[in-house]
Amino acid sequence: MKRVYQTCTCILTMLAGCRPSPPKEVPSFLPGIYVSQSENEFCRITDTFVIRRIRLEGDHYRVIRKSSFQRIRQGGNMPVEYQSEQWEAVFEEPDKVLRGTEKGKELRYVPGENRVYNAETGYEKVE
Repeated sequence: MKRVYQTCTCILTMLAGCRPSPPKEVPSFLPGIYVSQSENEFCRITDTFVIRRIRLEGDHYRVIRKSSFQRIRQGGNMPVEYQSEQWEAVFEEPDKVLRGTEKGKELRYVPGENRVYNAETGYEKVE
C-alpha cells in the first residue's frame, strides 16, 4: 500500500510539472494616456501618448502620439499647430521598453514612477 501511495505521489508530481505555463502577465501601467507639457517665453507644447493593447493576449500595443505647438510672438499667441502619428509596438519586459515594430521608436518605463519616457522627456499618466 505504501508503494502504491509513493507511485501515485510521484506521478502527480510529474503531471504537475507538465502543466502549461500561465499567460505572460501584462503590466498594468501600460495601457493609458500619458502627457508632457512645457512652456517658455517662445512657445507652449503639449505632447500626449495614447497606449492601447491591440489584442487581449500578448504584448502588442498601438501607440498614438498627439502633439500641439503654439508659438508666442511679441506677447501674442499664434495659431496652434497639431501633429499626430501612430505605430505598433511590443513591450519587452526585461528592459521595460515599448519598442516600435516598424519605425524604431521606443518608450521606456520606470516602474516606481508610473511614467513613460521618450528619450529624456517624462510623460505622466493621466488616465
